Amino acid sequence: MSISPVMSSSFNVSGSVNFGSAKKRKNQINVNHKSSANYTVPLAAAISMMPLNVIKAENPKNVYLEPQGHNIELVENYKDPDLLENPRTANFTLNTQQNDEGRVIESKRFSSRKFSNYLVKLVDEDGDPSNFESVKFQIIYKGEPLTAEKMKYIEKINYIVNSDDGTKITHPPIRRVTMDAAAGATYNSKAVLDYLDALKNDKRNNGAIKEINCNRDVCPKDFGILDNDARGDIMKNAQGRAFNGDTIFSADLSDNGKVQYTLRYYKEMDEGTGKPKLVATLQKPDHDELEIFMVYSLDQCLSVTDEEYKFIKTGIVVLKDKNNKSYYIDNPEMVDVFTKVIEAYPDLKDAYPILKGQNDYVSGPGGYLVPSLSD
Repeated sequence: MSISPVMSSSFNVSGSVNFGSAKKRKNQINVNHKSSANYTVPLAAAISMMPLNVIKAENPKNVYLEPQGHNIELVENYKDPDLLENPRTANFTLNTQQNDEGRVIESKRFSSRKFSNYLVKLVDEDGDPSNFESVKFQIIYKGEPLTAEKMKYIEKINYIVNSDDGTKITHPPIRRVTMDAAAGATYNSKAVLDYLDALKNDKRNNGAIKEINCNRDVCPKDFGILDNDARGDIMKNAQGRAFNGDTIFSADLSDNGKVQYTLRYYKEMDEGTGKPKLVATLQKPDHDELEIFMVYSLDQCLSVTDEEYKFIKTGIVVLKDKNNKSYYIDNPEMVDVFTKVIEAYPDLKDAYPILKGQNDYVSGPGGYLVPSLSD
């Protein structure tokens, strides 16, 4: 599935690299082909040894890092059998029995790992059994039916991650069945959504099935958690500090020849220990140069209460200004570039950590995210 960032993130990296005792950087970094003992492998040669589907070296002066396009992974923990086609688990029954909640004119059985077996019932509420006015879900627990819950609508949620540099990424939509009860379970298996989609245009559908679209703006914050907010380019006001060490690596991250960011690594003296240390920075054009503090590569599980877990993948770069204020950029492709640079030059790995993992949420109406404390 594709993502659609406001600013495309399919970066090319054109190396502007200094080795050894490099000149102090002024407005631009000059190419210096002197090699040092720490980096005896030329940049083009090191990059060219990397996987061809990621790296392409056209000549020694122009090296392009090519991530896998604008791709983002939508992960499901498991795949149920196709319940619509499997007669053992997807059975239709006609039921003309009347009760206080209306007449069930048709029901279909589904199964899932989370809810075990459950029934989806089409219910006539106006006395005309040729159509249905509501859809109800009923979990079968240990062979006994629980109270049926009424479906409210199908909800399609578009998550838009807003970064502090003004860029945005819209992830593929997440669809689920939302129940009328505030604390009702949410069903989102492909089988049940396919079944309900097929019923939308069924002549028996008397307004029972509808779908709403929700845009949910979120932004990355501490620990790579997504918050329900939409900030603009607050990074333009960030104040960078002077980086006085030798520049040992520099590369422009560009898209269609236009530089989006510049990545640099310095070797500075630690004022506290008096020993040399690595510092990495990221600079967006017309912005101050900020230190890379931490990088997160995270699967964001959008709701642990859903029938099936759905994820969006984020790559979050945490930057610090001279006042130690944090700024957050979500860009999975840029994080992929960082990883490839470190793979080519392992001596750069100590500049900042790259942490991988998963954040869990409970998702409310409209996709409102609340971090979950569950394991």
